[in-house]
Amino acid sequence: MNEIIDVEFKEITDFSNRSTEELTAEANALWEQMEAIGNLGLMMAVKAGMRLIEIKNRVPHGSWEDWVDKNCKFSKRKASNMIKLAEKSRGNDSIFSNRQTFADLGISKVWELLSTTEEVAETVLENENLEDMTVKELREEIRVTKAAYDRIEADRREIEAEAKRAKAEILELKKQLEGPATRSESTEALEAELKELQEKLEKKEQEIKDAKAKQKELIKKEKDKLLAEKEHAKMEAKAEAEKSFKDELESKRAEDRKRIETLEEELAKAEKKLSASGNEKLLQIKIHAETIQNSFDKIKETIEQTEPETAEKMKNFIRAVLDKVKGEL
Repeated sequence: MNEIIDVEFKEITDFSNRSTEELTAEANALWEQMEAIGNLGLMMAVKAGMRLIEIKNRVPHGSWEDWVDKNCKFSKRKASNMIKLAEKSRGNDSIFSNRQTFADLGISKVWELLSTTEEVAETVLENENLEDMTVKELREEIRVTKAAYDRIEADRREIEAEAKRAKAEILELKKQLEGPATRSESTEALEAELKELQEKLEKKEQEIKDAKAKQKELIKKEKDKLLAEKEHAKMEAKAEAEKSFKDELESKRAEDRKRIETLEEELAKAEKKLSASGNEKLLQIKIHAETIQNSFDKIKETIEQTEPETAEKMKNFIRAVLDKVKGEL
């Protein structure tokens, strides 16, 4: 009967006994495997990153980027990403230590999540549509989420600053109350002011607690607000572009109308000039025609006064001239 042997896989973490050449070859091979096998690429990237960390510790300070250029089949940026992923995967408090979280994400999306803070990445990972997002859409989701965190953080710092100022004022008032005896009216005023400041401080501290408790809800509201602002800006830009296009189109139409009017005016002038020129030529032709007619009448008179034989020759000559003229017209 065959025995089932329980084999426990052990990840190699000590590379001190490996040569740099071996580690380089392994890192390159793991990179190629990562590119080829999709989701398992995350594990390959971590393994490659661990080897790169060891190599980086061996390379002289300031020579790392040159070393990557000369020895690796991937870019410095990808080398940096793999190192960062390997470092984060070691820490139990990092979301990147749980590889199952990224099981259904491509390695390109993991790189994008690595580029931001842990809290932003964690919030983005809660998006139900994350798997269906393109890398470009994920990048935009990260940007909007980070902007929302930045706004909330700015508000939190402002509240904390106000609380700090209130504490300082309370301490100052307490010193005044604990100092030399003052008139009862002054003491009452200071106590009233102290009470007001304490209430203000309590309110600010409660706001800080509420903000922390409702952080996810606030982030969602800020994201929705940012997206609404973006959409509004997009609509305004579109409206402005449409208005600009319409204005430009109307301007071109006005220019075209003006150009047409100018051309029509020039055409009318040309036609008028042509008409005047045509009348003048017609008049000249009429004068010449009348001259020809008069000459022809005189020729006829001459022929009629000539003896028949010579007259016939004259007629033939005139006919030949007329045929030639007719052919030229």
